[in-house]
Amino acid sequence: MLVLAILAVVAGVVGIIGSLFPGIPGPPLSWLGVLLMYFYGRAGKGDPISTKLLLIWLAIVIVVAVVGYIIPSYVLSERLKETNKIKFKINSMIPSPIQI
Repeated sequence: MLVLAILAVVAGVVGIIGSLFPGIPGPPLSWLGVLLMYFYGRAGKGDPISTKLLLIWLAIVIVVAVVGYIIPSYVLSERLKETNKIKFKINSMIPSPIQI
């Protein structure tokens, strides 16, 4: 059962690192650490975590993960729209044989 506690701490630390570096899913890994601690507490080795708290944190993690994927794609699409507007303005000023 000590293995569960060690894996929970490792998942939590990697989750914190993942919150800082792109490519590593930080919040889901941190929630995995909380889930492992839930099972560790159920085994009688530590303080028990309520199922309600676990599900509340799951909902928060899902919202954060979805927002984390939606907002960057929205910002990127807005930048692409601006880039296309600039290209259109430049192309309208340049004679027809030369296009960007």
